[in-house]
Amino acid sequence: MEYPLWLVAAGLLFTASAAAQVAPPKKYPWDVRPNKCFLPPADGVAERPECKADDWPNFAQTRTRVDRLLGEPDFDLIERAERDLGFSRERFKTGEYLFEPWFLSLDSFLNAWGERGKVLATQWTHAKGKRGYAPLALAMATHVEAWAARGRGYANTVSPEAAEIYRKKIEEADALLETASNELRAMAPWHQVKLRLAFERRQGKHPPIQVLERATQQWPDHLPLYTAAMYYLSPKWGGSFEEMDAIARYAMERARDGAKAGTYALVYERHLRINRDSTYTLADTAVDWDLMKQGFRELEGKAPWMPRAFAGLACQIRDREEARRLYALHEQRNPGAPVDQLDPCRVFAMSSP
Repeated sequence: MEYPLWLVAAGLLFTASAAAQVAPPKKYPWDVRPNKCFLPPADGVAERPECKADDWPNFAQTRTRVDRLLGEPDFDLIERAERDLGFSRERFKTGEYLFEPWFLSLDSFLNAWGERGKVLATQWTHAKGKRGYAPLALAMATHVEAWAARGRGYANTVSPEAAEIYRKKIEEADALLETASNELRAMAPWHQVKLRLAFERRQGKHPPIQVLERATQQWPDHLPLYTAAMYYLSPKWGGSFEEMDAIARYAMERARDGAKAGTYALVYERHLRINRDSTYTLADTAVDWDLMKQGFRELEGKAPWMPRAFAGLACQIRDREEARRLYALHEQRNPGAPVDQLDPCRVFAMSSP
């Protein structure tokens, strides 16, 4: 039986239209929900438990998933994660902002992959323009290029030519950062990169401390802003332990949740943890140890990892009594966890004076 051409065409159009309506959207690579979960919600299917999205369950898994997105880039999915995480002001149950694993993954990827990172940032800009995180990624990739030209040695090992390339690349990165949207410029990761570049330029319209003040007005409880300043004010960069301590006290003044001394302790702990290749320990710094111990007590109930981390600081300063107290608290909070008999800090804490 033959049908009129107009009827055949109408049928094809109807089929294409129906297919377009039921075609599921792109899914994250880890999303195993059935396609029915993405149908129009008229029948209530999307509300069923098996259809509930769980893309960012915790900090660690989010970090792993963002790493995967960057390693196998699909810019539509990256853009979706950018909205879910990069522009979010929400927090995980453990207290970290959702944008923190997003930024850490981006930072690690661009640092580790060099030219491949610059290619990703450039393609991202071409695909999505400057409305999202692409300008920040491009600025960060350019910052990586600056360090590749300079090298990681002390200033006296850097040739004048390498130093000039480094300087120009830092300025280029800062200019790229300024092309970001107002929405991105309001987020802590933008301020974090701006602060790095300000400290490395050391000159310009906005001195580093002014950049820190502006950033912490908007994000007073974002510790990486303070630890970045501590790093650049350390003796390695020509600063001093007294200047570093002033940053920890500044963070304490900014704290909003009442844990003033706790913030002081956290800034020091984070700084020393992420700069493990340092040539100094807590004992070498200008820390106020009594204030820090007060901070331990303010924070001990907030996270199970804290007593163990703080015990490490007590060992650095050779306070056996405080280290022993913190280990006991750690083991009380983590019953059944194996005890590491080869942990030198624990050996110190449990030994006789």
